[in-house]
Amino acid sequence: MFIGRGDDLMDGLMGAKATCPNCNTTITFKEGALLAKEKGYTEQVVMCKKCNKVYGVHLVPGKMTLLPR
Repeated sequence: MFIGRGDDLMDGLMGAKATCPNCNTTITFKEGALLAKEKGYTEQVVMCKKCNKVYGVHLVPGKMTLLPR
């Protein structure tokens, strides 16, 4: 259960981070999702800005887990 302001929840989701297992670059959900969208991906994925590897995601406030595709 989440009790708090909606803005805090959104910031927690958009700012969630994980490390790319391919090149060890930090991926932020917002940045990675926008990059994937720019490249034409329509499903909920993130893209690493360094190596362009694409991952599915499991997202909770403050934490993102990268999933193989």
